[in-house]
Amino acid sequence: MQPGSGRHSYALNSWIQALAIQRLLPTLQYIVNCFKLPQDGIIRVADLGCSCGANVINVANIISASFHTNGASEIQYFFNDLPTNDFNVLFQQLPPLDPTLGGNQNIDACSPPLKSNQLNIFESNVQLQQPILDFGKGTKKMEVETSKRLYYAAGVPGSFWERLFPSSNLHLIISCHALHWITHFPKFIQDKTSIAYNKGQTFINGQNPKAFEACGEAFQENLQKFFVHRAIEMASNGILILIFCHSWTDHPTTKINNESPPHTHVDFITEMCESIWEDFIFEGLITEELRDSFNFPVYYPSAKEIHMAVEKSNVFVIQKFEVRENIIASEMFEQGQQSFLENPDLYGNMLTKTVRSAFGELLEGHIGVELANTYFQRLKQKFAIHVKDSFWKLPNETLLVLKRK
Repeated sequence: MQPGSGRHSYALNSWIQALAIQRLLPTLQYIVNCFKLPQDGIIRVADLGCSCGANVINVANIISASFHTNGASEIQYFFNDLPTNDFNVLFQQLPPLDPTLGGNQNIDACSPPLKSNQLNIFESNVQLQQPILDFGKGTKKMEVETSKRLYYAAGVPGSFWERLFPSSNLHLIISCHALHWITHFPKFIQDKTSIAYNKGQTFINGQNPKAFEACGEAFQENLQKFFVHRAIEMASNGILILIFCHSWTDHPTTKINNESPPHTHVDFITEMCESIWEDFIFEGLITEELRDSFNFPVYYPSAKEIHMAVEKSNVFVIQKFEVRENIIASEMFEQGQQSFLENPDLYGNMLTKTVRSAFGELLEGHIGVELANTYFQRLKQKFAIHVKDSFWKLPNETLLVLKRK
């Protein structure tokens, strides 16, 4: 992720993640309100792969306020990400600690608590509360609304693919749009003698089936370990809430009724990115070897793969498994679709900043700052040209709510 708080930073360009969090909030608030508190009233929460910015802080504010309303006496909130995450920016953005903490305070901004024996949080007829966060103009970021912090904050540097916390420690774990990031690829992905060599591609996107299958197997193993690690770290009846960004319901090379899977938002972005590498090679700006020696460290699992990992790990009970596809973006923007059609550069710039905030630092390290600037300038142009093809949909998601066995 691009560190800091500059114009290309993740903190200012994570609007896709902000929209995902907005869709999650009704379920999240309801789960917290129905949570059975431990006897001492102390709650421990962790946000894995948190990055920085208003998104993560608003989630922490919502969770902590809801727990306080439900009777929690104190809340310890852990922010986790890799050591390279800009924790300085995150901690500087935290609201000041509420001086009244230590008692059982009522938070007027939250609704009255819902008793756990009154409602089943997964009954279809339950009317969930509307999200209480208001996205700024263009929904590019969320503004922090809570002026005082209702939790004790701590940073936990480390990979969520490994153990992070003591046993039986956490009551709630949340992770949003983070689990497609991987720390390393199988070595044979970049082995020229391997049938899984990802030649000609910088994303693991199904264009090279052998490479995709090899990464899929490695990801499946890692995801099962992830669930086992989290189960060990969670207290009895702890809740794990995950939002995966995914590209396909099934395998990307699987054909349904003899037809290829539908073109998705992730497909569109990766195709535009790959085309720029081809342009660079054709123009002699880089060699094929330089392109083939680089892979973006992401793998977008299918909903089927996610479900399989939960079942095989056998440490959680699925409480909710919701696949969200064909999410329409135009309804979520104040500008409306007409503004982007009339000014495609506006959309191209916005989407390019989003991609750069995630991958810019990696790309600069591989091809240099100057060529990376050219890369993203061309990406902006391609997005603008194809605005009609890409604006209407957001990345597919899988919402997963799990309860520790």
